[in-house]
Amino acid sequence: MDNLKTEETKFTYNYNNSKLLRVIAGGLFIISISIQLIYLGLSYIDIWHIIRYVSIAVIAVSCFMNNYYIMIVGMLSQAIVYCQFMISFIEEVVQYPETYNLTNIVSAILTQVGLIIVFLGISLFCVFTLIKSEKAKKVFKYIGIILIICVALMAIHVIIDFIDYMISYASSSFAENVMYFIYNCSEFSYFGSMIILLISFTTSQKEITFPASSTAYGKSYKSLVPHVLLLLFTCGIYYLVWIYRTTDSLNACKNEEYRTPVNKLLLCMFVPFYSIYWTYKSAHRIDTLGYEKGIQGDTATLSLILSLFVPILPPILMQSKLNSVIMADSVSPAVATAMQYAAEPVDNGYNDLEKLKELYDKGVITEEEFTEKKKQVLGI
Repeated sequence: MDNLKTEETKFTYNYNNSKLLRVIAGGLFIISISIQLIYLGLSYIDIWHIIRYVSIAVIAVSCFMNNYYIMIVGMLSQAIVYCQFMISFIEEVVQYPETYNLTNIVSAILTQVGLIIVFLGISLFCVFTLIKSEKAKKVFKYIGIILIICVALMAIHVIIDFIDYMISYASSSFAENVMYFIYNCSEFSYFGSMIILLISFTTSQKEITFPASSTAYGKSYKSLVPHVLLLLFTCGIYYLVWIYRTTDSLNACKNEEYRTPVNKLLLCMFVPFYSIYWTYKSAHRIDTLGYEKGIQGDTATLSLILSLFVPILPPILMQSKLNSVIMADSVSPAVATAMQYAAEPVDNGYNDLEKLKELYDKGVITEEEFTEKKKQVLGI
C-alpha cells in the first residue's frame, strides 16, 4: 500500500441548524393561527385574541428573518396576552366555581404560567444575543433544555386532553369530532413550533471538512435533527425535495446507471408503490458507497422492510448512513483507503491456485503447466 495518497485538496462545508429550525418553527406558527382562525371564526375573537394572533405572526416573521428585535416584541406581547388570559380565567373560576374542578384549574394555570416563563426566557436569550454575551448564551443553553421539557409536558397534556375528549364524547357527531381534531392540530403545531424554536437556540454552527473527491455527494450531508423535523412537519413536501437531491447525489456511485432526478421524483409522486422501489435501490447505492469507505451494514434490506410498515423511518436511516459515508471522507485519505482494503476479502493468490487446480483436475492443463503457474502465483 505504498501508493496511498496522504494529501488531497479539501473543501469545507459550514452548516447551521439554527436558521433552518427557526424557519420550520415560523411555518408551524403560521399554520397554528391559520387553523384557529378558520375554526373559531371572527365572531369568537376579542381584542386579546387579536393581539395574540398578531404577536404569533410577528414571531413567525422574526423566525423567517432571523431578527431578534422583532422576536422580542412578539414574545413579550405573548407574555402579556397570557397574563391577561390567566387573570380572566381566575375571575371566571371565582365567579362560577361549580363549573371547574381542582385538576382543571391547576392544569390551566400551570400551562399559562409555564408559557409566560418560556416567552420571557426566549426574550432574555434574544437580549443576550444582541449584547453579544457569550457566557449568558451558554447558560441559556442549559435553561433552554429545561424549557423544552416544560413545553413538551404541556404538549403531552394537550394530547391527553384530546384523547380524553374523544373517548368521553365518542357519540358526538362526526363533524364535531373532526372540527375538534382540527382545533387540536393547531395546538399541536403551536407547541411543536415552540419546541423547535427552543431547540434552535441550543444548537450552534458546525464545520465539516471533506476531500474534494467527495464533492459529488458531500453536500448531501444533513444534520438528523432538522431532517427528522422537516419529514414530520412539512406534509411530505420536504420528502419529495429530499428524493430529488438524494437521487442526484447518488449518481456518484460507480458502476451504476445514471438516474434522472426529475424522472425519479415524478415516478415517486404518481406511480403507486414506486417510492418503495426507489428507497431500496437508493439505499443499495448508499451501502455500496459505504463499502468503499469500509462501512458495513445492509441498509437496503432494512429500508425495504420498514418502507412497507413505517415509511418515515427509511429516509432517516438512509440519511444517517449517507452522513456516515461522508464523514468517513473527513478521515485522512490513507486511513480511508486502509479501511476500504480492510473491508475487502484477502486473496493472497489462493483463489488463483484453486482455479488452476480445477483446470488441472479437468485435464485442461498439464502437470508441468500447473507446476509452473503455481510457482508464478506464489512468487517462487
